[in-house]
Amino acid sequence: MEAYPPSLLPSTGMFLGPVHVTYVQLALVFVSLLLMGGLVAFVQGTTLGTAMRALAVDHDAARLMGINVNQVIRLAFVLGAMLAAASGVMLGLYYVQIQFTMGFLLGLRAFTAAVLGGIGNIPGAMAGG
Repeated sequence: MEAYPPSLLPSTGMFLGPVHVTYVQLALVFVSLLLMGGLVAFVQGTTLGTAMRALAVDHDAARLMGINVNQVIRLAFVLGAMLAAASGVMLGLYYVQIQFTMGFLLGLRAFTAAVLGGIGNIPGAMAGG
């Protein structure tokens, strides 16, 4: 099967000891770490991130403190959709093909990783996966 357009990154790689690592794999790890760092910085260091954490702890108390609950929920869904789109692009780059059934196994693995690493812990969920 030939991909169109051809792969954006060369399929060659390098050896790290006995393990062969392709440049695509290195790029995916780098982008994943970058996205995780950005998400942690957003959730821990911004006002909207603080509002998201407050809403996760107590919905009614967050509303009483003046947080626009609907806006924060909307933001959480937008962030989730953006991260899902990024993971779909990375999955397509890794396998050089896209099928509609590819997301089920990825979602199952992501849920398992989140449970193992901790639902409210972003770096822990990434380490769990």
